[in-house]
Amino acid sequence: MKQMIDEHLSSPSVVMWVTFNEGWGQYDVGRIAEQAKAWDPTRLVNNQSGLNLGADGGAGDIMDEHGYPSPALPPRPDGKRALVSGEYGGLGLAVPGHAWPVQQSYVDVDPATYTDDYLTKLDEVRALVCRGSNGAVYTQITDVEGELNGLLTYDRRVMKPDVARVRAAHEALIRDASLARPAGCPAG
Repeated sequence: MKQMIDEHLSSPSVVMWVTFNEGWGQYDVGRIAEQAKAWDPTRLVNNQSGLNLGADGGAGDIMDEHGYPSPALPPRPDGKRALVSGEYGGLGLAVPGHAWPVQQSYVDVDPATYTDDYLTKLDEVRALVCRGSNGAVYTQITDVEGELNGLLTYDRRVMKPDVARVRAAHEALIRDASLARPAGCPAG
């Protein structure tokens, strides 16, 4: 991990170190996150993307829950760290002729309703803003080997959703979520 951090210390596109993802190989989560922060105090540290094993060591800058297909927030926020839905969505749409031979997805979607289904999940992200959410990450930008959950096909030739509708919805969410009191949230 030290070598990776040192090699990318001057990379402006790196905004956060994620020391563990879900329950894969996790150990001594708090200590590892604190070590990453000590090696690079200029960036955020997400100590455990997914919080799958529950106790996360109380370290890092982010508390991150994964939810499929709907976004989710960590069940026990500590009031000290940002709350993020680190993975959500997984809306799978196979585009014949534009996929890796192995085809799987978390949720199969009808091509006629794909954009509507995506925007429904984005509305759920908007609702989490009212509960203190600081961010959400859709799974995933592009299809990859064996997963058809991307907004763009594996060969990068077909954009699955209606780009204009998705752009407008994202811009509205960013604008509203940036307000002192986000639009649509109950007062108080």
